[in-house]
Amino acid sequence: MQLAKIKVSGFKSFVDPTTLPLLSNLTAIVGPNGCGKSNIIDAVTWVMGESSPKYLRGESLTDVIFNGSSARKAIGQASVELIFDNSDGTIGGEYARFAEISIKRLLDRDSDSSYYLNGTRCRKKDIVELFLGTGIGPRSYSIIGQNMIAKLIEAKPDELRTYIEEAAGISKYKERKHETELRIKHTQENLMRVNDICRELEKQLAHLKQQANVAEKYKVLKQQERTLKAEWYGIEWRDLNERQVSQSLTIQQQETALEAKNSEMLTVEQAHQALRDERQSAQASYQTVQKNYYTLGNEITRLEQEIEHNQVRKDELEKDLLALNHDKNTLEELMNEADDHLAEINETLKVNGPAYVALKNNINELKASFIKAEAGLKHSQNEWDEFQKYIAETTQRAQVEKTNIEHLEKRMTFLENREASLKTQQVQFNFNELHAEIENTRQEIKHNEKVLSGKNNELKTIYQEINNIQNKKQQAEITLKALNTDKQKLLGQLASLNALQQTALGQNDNHVLPWLKKHQLDRNVRLAQQVQVEKGWELAVEKILGSYLQAICVDQIDNLVPHLPDFKKGHLCLLNKKNLSSETRPNNLKLSKLLEKIHSDLPLNDLLDGIYVAESLEEAHRLVSSLKPNESIVTRDGTWVSRSWVRLLRQANPEESILEREQKLKLLSSQLSDIEKKHKVIEEEIATYQDNLREQEQKRDMMQRIIHEQQTRVLEHQAKNKLQQEKLSQWQTQTEKYKKEQDECHQELIAASEHLTKSRQAQQEALSLLTNQTEKRDTLINHRENLREKVNAIQEQMDQQKDELHTHEIKVETAKSQKASLEQNKVQLKNQIINLNARHESLTQNLSHVPPN
Repeated sequence: MQLAKIKVSGFKSFVDPTTLPLLSNLTAIVGPNGCGKSNIIDAVTWVMGESSPKYLRGESLTDVIFNGSSARKAIGQASVELIFDNSDGTIGGEYARFAEISIKRLLDRDSDSSYYLNGTRCRKKDIVELFLGTGIGPRSYSIIGQNMIAKLIEAKPDELRTYIEEAAGISKYKERKHETELRIKHTQENLMRVNDICRELEKQLAHLKQQANVAEKYKVLKQQERTLKAEWYGIEWRDLNERQVSQSLTIQQQETALEAKNSEMLTVEQAHQALRDERQSAQASYQTVQKNYYTLGNEITRLEQEIEHNQVRKDELEKDLLALNHDKNTLEELMNEADDHLAEINETLKVNGPAYVALKNNINELKASFIKAEAGLKHSQNEWDEFQKYIAETTQRAQVEKTNIEHLEKRMTFLENREASLKTQQVQFNFNELHAEIENTRQEIKHNEKVLSGKNNELKTIYQEINNIQNKKQQAEITLKALNTDKQKLLGQLASLNALQQTALGQNDNHVLPWLKKHQLDRNVRLAQQVQVEKGWELAVEKILGSYLQAICVDQIDNLVPHLPDFKKGHLCLLNKKNLSSETRPNNLKLSKLLEKIHSDLPLNDLLDGIYVAESLEEAHRLVSSLKPNESIVTRDGTWVSRSWVRLLRQANPEESILEREQKLKLLSSQLSDIEKKHKVIEEEIATYQDNLREQEQKRDMMQRIIHEQQTRVLEHQAKNKLQQEKLSQWQTQTEKYKKEQDECHQELIAASEHLTKSRQAQQEALSLLTNQTEKRDTLINHRENLREKVNAIQEQMDQQKDELHTHEIKVETAKSQKASLEQNKVQLKNQIINLNARHESLTQNLSHVPPN
């Protein structure tokens, strides 16, 4: 078998459908880097069932689908098909008849993967199983890629064994064995679960039966409740119906009384209406008189109020007239005072005007001097500011360098302390002790795992023992069930045969039973139950004895003779158990008597004496001539002959033979006894199995607890080992970190020392410059102070002149304002006097029109 063709479409760089024919045993594919040579191997691996993106050089399975380029857009699915030449029949089974075998895989953007085998959809498992043992597979030795040779050389024994088994063709059998073991294991687990469920159901069965009995009782009680409720509802309905009739009569009587009362009420209402009309007429007369009374009262009140108002109005007018005269006099006095004050203000304005002008001119001259002096001071201040700026910059530079020096000194101290601290911290890690603890923990884990493995083996043995006991118990239960079935079947047959036998023997005859019970013979056995007939002669004996088979065996017939007249109806036959006479007639013929075919302790001589047996009718016919008058011969098939007569005893149903039925009853009873003995033995075995099973389950539970505790110890030690490993890793990381930080501290310490030297030099230079500028600073300060004193003197003189000017200005403005205010007040006073005169005339006229009281 060899690979004949590879068909690729949409897989990685193969966007268009491409067919690669492999025409010989050696085919080379060459090309520059990136042209897609490795994609062909990826396609073969992928179609064989590879599901790991790592082995396909991608991050996800959908990365194998062409994802588009600058010239082509992405597509929706990828497909690869391999066509193998199977003309040599390498692949057997149902595909051995195919000369070519095709496997195909499709993948879309939703990660839905489909496999096809010879055009038929299948599972991935089908393809893998098809090539098991052929060396072909996604990760088999037949596909040699990068580092494959190195992997084979460096492979561990187990990995190398896998390749060898694959080459030898036994991998498929191992895979099938593994699957079979898994199925067996799952089946055993399912059986255990089924057994557990059966045991649980058995435990619940009694409770469910009790619940079923309660439910049945509930149904009965519920039915009784329904019946009682129906009866109760009927009684209630009857009582309510009677009450309804009674209430209806009462209602009719009360309605009649109500109609009488309504008639009386109508008469009373008519009388009341007449009285109401009379009352309304009287009330209308009363309202008319009352209306006139109120009208006259209102008129009197109005006149009284008008008189009172006129008197008040007169008093108010007189008071207003007096107040008006007083206001007029006051206004005239104010008018005179305003004239006097106005004359004083005019005098003040004449005195302060020239002084105000002179002060204003002096202030203007002082302003010009102040501006000139202020310009000089400003120039001096600018020079001082420039000097201060230079001094500040130099001082700041010196201060910055000082700060840098302090910072660098602190930093160097910190780095020295940190370097010493890192050395101390590295010493505290005791790696030897930690390695020893890790090794001890590993030994404890190995020991506990070994103990756990032993306990698991013991548990497995217990499980096997439990399964064996359960199987034996189940087999015993099956046998017990079969015995129960046989027992029930036998009981059914016994019951049926007993019923038939009792009917055939007359034990169910209602005419005979009362007499038998009266004389305590109902439990005595019948003749048919006391005889044992040689096999094959049952029919002959039964036909000879006939109804005698129903004979009741008694100890002494003579004791019952006095009671025989009491028997009125039916068929009764009694037989002595003891033989009263042992005389037997001599047997002149060399024939077997019928009595010899019967084994019984009962005396049957009188019934069967003189009756011989023959195997066939021909033999009986040949011997009949030698018989005496009272002798006869009976054959096996029931033909009874004598010298003078022949009786043919044929039965419609052979199974109706009483004797055969009795033999069958005894046989069935014996079988039933044997089954009951076996039943008891098996029940004891099941009880033993149950005890053993309970004991093994207790051992299993105890072993599971021990295993759980051991697993807990293993997990604890594993967790402890993990913590120790993490601690070791953490210590190693911290040690490396401390070493790195120590080197960084040392390098930073050297750089800080160099920087400290430069900062100290810069600080000395700045301090020297500040010392050289002291003389210039004093000159600038003196010049600036002189100019400032001059400006302050001019400012003070100018402020003094401004204060005087302001005083004169206030006086002039105040006088002008007072003059204007007085003139305005004077005009207002004149207007008020005119208004008062007009008011006086109006009040005088109003007072003359007020009527006297």
